[in-house]
Amino acid sequence: MADIGLTETILLGTPAKVLQYTPEADVELTVSGGATPSAQSEAINVLGAAEISLVVDHTLTGSDSTDLDVEIFTSYDGSNWDTDAYATVNVAAGKQPAPTPITPPNVHSIRWKATNNDGANATKVKPVITIRR
Repeated sequence: MADIGLTETILLGTPAKVLQYTPEADVELTVSGGATPSAQSEAINVLGAAEISLVVDHTLTGSDSTDLDVEIFTSYDGSNWDTDAYATVNVAAGKQPAPTPITPPNVHSIRWKATNNDGANATKVKPVITIRR
């Protein structure tokens, strides 16, 4: 599985105090023969972060999955990743839940993994990470 590239946007401050990481394009999770496809982001350096939040936009045209998980994984060195998710958000079709605060222990990096658990419907999703330093 190739990592999804992210666009970093400075929302506030110089030097940057609030950063947002958005997928370069909507993440498409197609369905084939009842499979549950997934995609993951590239690593996001969170050293020195005071607050981290996740927003999952599942309101995009083509967001048809009735069962979508977005998981957050952590790494203490930026290259070796935990195998168990630190946090998970489950999102139904056409929903954008309130931001989910993420407060991992002092880690180097995080990344998200989106999985379409609905074997009958393809979907699109846009997970967005916001960091305040």
